[in-house]
Amino acid sequence: GTGMRLSMVSLSAAGQPAAATIVVPAGSTRPLTLVDAAASTGWVQGPAQPVGATGWIYAVSSTVGCQATSAPLEFRFAATSGVLQLGLEQAADSRSSAERLEFAVVIDGRAAATRAVAYGERADLTVPLSGASRVQLTLSNPSPCQGTATGLITRAVVTG
Repeated sequence: GTGMRLSMVSLSAAGQPAAATIVVPAGSTRPLTLVDAAASTGWVQGPAQPVGATGWIYAVSSTVGCQATSAPLEFRFAATSGVLQLGLEQAADSRSSAERLEFAVVIDGRAAATRAVAYGERADLTVPLSGASRVQLTLSNPSPCQGTATGLITRAVVTG
């Protein structure tokens, strides 16, 4: 098999046991997928097409309306001293192409980084994870906004 067939089941905070704590030893690299998330309500993983791309890629995505914020996509770590590298874009099939979406990373309850991504833009975000145990990503569509858009996490890799 290709290893690309993953369950599209939405995990609920109440009915689903938390995902295992992620350990990334120094010198190693580990991609993160929805299966690794301790919480992922409202996020899906599967084929997606970034703006301007000719083909489809595999991404984690969430769709947000005007002045809305997604539920957090949460990962739990142990003994991590590395960095989280994120690739962020908007989906070509977003209902509105006028939105400027904001991805935010919160580590152990503290705001660590935010990055705004307009339709057609690509952004890379690198966040240090030294001592982090809980990492949450949210997607919002802040004012001024006009409609609904889908944000894509096209890359999520932890390097120890």
